Amino acid sequence: MIYIDTDVLVNFFIVQKKAPHLHPIAQEVMEQVTDRGLFFISTLSLNELGFALAKCGEDRDTITEHLSGLYAFDPVSVAIDHLKRAVQIAYKVSFHHTSDCLHTAIAEQYCDELITFNGSEFNLIRHHTKLKITVLPGK
Repeated sequence: MIYIDTDVLVNFFIVQKKAPHLHPIAQEVMEQVTDRGLFFISTLSLNELGFALAKCGEDRDTITEHLSGLYAFDPVSVAIDHLKRAVQIAYKVSFHHTSDCLHTAIAEQYCDELITFNGSEFNLIRHHTKLKITVLPGK
């Protein structure tokens, strides 16, 4: 399975004014992982996606539609073991990027790879996990 970071989801659903070039990249990644049956997200992803879409100015009905559409992929819930592992990773990166550490911990349990646009965060985290982290070009 391939864990898709929230920033990829955001750029899949909307064209951001400051980075419109990320939308087609996100679309291509989403098409590839869903076609291959490898798409994986968590309830943390859904929570962050809703927040990010609201910050980008999407209306409530559109946000609800996007989130509801992802329910079919059976997002995994965050467990205390994920949080414990995330704290271990976060400690090693001075507790910066704790949400990304939590995404990593979840992905470690279920996936072989995590895909993101967030190179600045995940390039720190990658040194503390065996998970393959793919940073997409464009940011």
